[in-house]
Amino acid sequence: MFGSSGGGLMRGYGYGGGMMGGYGGYGGPGNFAGGLSWLGIVGMILHFLVYVGIFFLVFYFVRHWLASRDRHHQLQNSALQILNERYARGEVSTEDYQRMKKDLA
Repeated sequence: MFGSSGGGLMRGYGYGGGMMGGYGGYGGPGNFAGGLSWLGIVGMILHFLVYVGIFFLVFYFVRHWLASRDRHHQLQNSALQILNERYARGEVSTEDYQRMKKDLA
């Protein structure tokens, strides 16, 4: 009555009988109480990889955004530097220099 045939009061719990032959009940193989199954380990690894992937995507986009912002700033400075050099060499009149400098700002 209470053996491994699956009948009785404790049906499906422990190692005897039950719907899955004792696997999947409280304390059976594949549970945290009796051990971690390979599927649980794979799930934990996949979750870890997803979080690491999200971290690296955020890191990449922030780094890319900061680099592009710095490049834009450098281009503006280099254009202003070229204009200053042209003005110093006398290639640009004062009126043109003021207008071009205002356009670059």
